[in-house]
Amino acid sequence: MKPNKPLLVLGFVPQPNLLIISKIIGVVTMPKSISYHTELIESLKEPSEAAVYLEVVLEEGDPKMIKKAFSNVIEARGGFNFISDDIYENLTIFDKKLKETGEIEFSLLRRLLESLGLKVGVMVRPS
Repeated sequence: MKPNKPLLVLGFVPQPNLLIISKIIGVVTMPKSISYHTELIESLKEPSEAAVYLEVVLEEGDPKMIKKAFSNVIEARGGFNFISDDIYENLTIFDKKLKETGEIEFSLLRRLLESLGLKVGVMVRPS
């Protein structure tokens, strides 16, 4: 049986034919992509996601990435204008020590995490 209407099969179409197809089926637009940063900040609004994210970055140990990770978590919490003075003060001290020594002082890390509603945990290292 022949179909009453011609079939239109979409697949890879060279650029010049795109105009013809768009006239036949209407203008086709691709959904706008969400930037990685936007998606990251949205996911970090969930405390468990923020905890895992910080855990991974802290394991890597790169001071610049650690500072950026904490900044991302703070951004997810509303940004620097909306965080408490306690969080800002702890981050400032933490960042200063990190820049000076390249190392993390445990008591500062603990205070910063606690001010963000997180805590330090201990796990068994895989063999």
